[in-house]
Amino acid sequence: MFIAFSLFPFYMVYISHKPDGEFGLWELRHFIGMAALQAAAQISIGWYILKNRVPQYVILSAVCMALSFQATFGISVVLLANT
Repeated sequence: MFIAFSLFPFYMVYISHKPDGEFGLWELRHFIGMAALQAAAQISIGWYILKNRVPQYVILSAVCMALSFQATFGISVVLLANT
């Protein structure tokens, strides 16, 4: 589910896209909100893993989730910069 959730920025880029290629902060408010939400999720999961004893598969899944979030946001930012 988290991997599918990390693809949500692409949807936000699609919604905020104008035909002339201009992007303003008002159009990107959902994209910026998702970035803040996913950053808070990564910090809270990392803090939980740091403070509690968890199995190795939980750590691996958290790392995969964080990498997926970072990759999709990086690709989305590159796509926004090139429009």
